[in-house]
Amino acid sequence: MKLIQWRKRPDKVILSVSVLLALMPLWGLLTGTAFSLGAYGSNYHEFGLAQEPDRFWFLIKVQGAIWAYVVMLAFVDFPLIKHLYERLIAFKNQHKIIAYLTLYLLVPIIVVALFLFCLHVFDIQ
Repeated sequence: MKLIQWRKRPDKVILSVSVLLALMPLWGLLTGTAFSLGAYGSNYHEFGLAQEPDRFWFLIKVQGAIWAYVVMLAFVDFPLIKHLYERLIAFKNQHKIIAYLTLYLLVPIIVVALFLFCLHVFDIQ
């Protein structure tokens, strides 16, 4: 089974989302002010080309990379990931107790343990 394969037809929904995402860096290039998604608050960022050129270009590059990734998703499919997801759902439906114990008990414990281990190894306080 292939990991990546070309789609026979591009996904029109993903392409339409990519058109909307392309408007953000284009608007930033036209106006000289790059902004990120989010309402006015902690997640909203706005950088002018004249005031902060490094942050402006960084934000434009990030938005361009996100746009390129979304365009790639319109033309590429991942059959191996889709197959693994379907197998996981089938296993979950057949073995509900094991699946729920693993998903809601073991996985969080392992993630927290790895996080604490990384804090200890890298001596982050």
